[in-house]
Amino acid sequence: MKRYVFVVILLMSTGLFAQKIQIDKRALNYYSKEEIQSMPESKIKKINYLYKYSFIIPDEFKGQIDPNSIDIRKYARYRKLNEMAKVYLIDDTKEPKAESDYNLSGKYIYLISIEDLRDAYDKIDAGLIDVK
Repeated sequence: MKRYVFVVILLMSTGLFAQKIQIDKRALNYYSKEEIQSMPESKIKKINYLYKYSFIIPDEFKGQIDPNSIDIRKYARYRKLNEMAKVYLIDDTKEPKAESDYNLSGKYIYLISIEDLRDAYDKIDAGLIDVK
């Protein structure tokens, strides 16, 4: 009987302290702690996919652009329905001199299409893509 109680307690504590998938640190600016804690795992995986895999760095900028520094939400409005979109990165290190100064770094990335992003989200829901 003691052994049975010990096993039950061990299983319960493991379930209570099970590691939930961590949301990408760049997404922390957009969600409260409470929102993140109540998110289903599939939503966190989709958010992580958005930040890690929804854009492509051209070969000429690999090593110059840190993929972990891109806040992809800043570029969401440029994403196209059925084709990749080329977007120039904003240089956050410089202060714009005028409203017309777009503050661009000269470097760019390609955003995958909305349809490709939706397909990836469907695959995440189906368990075909595993995103940490």
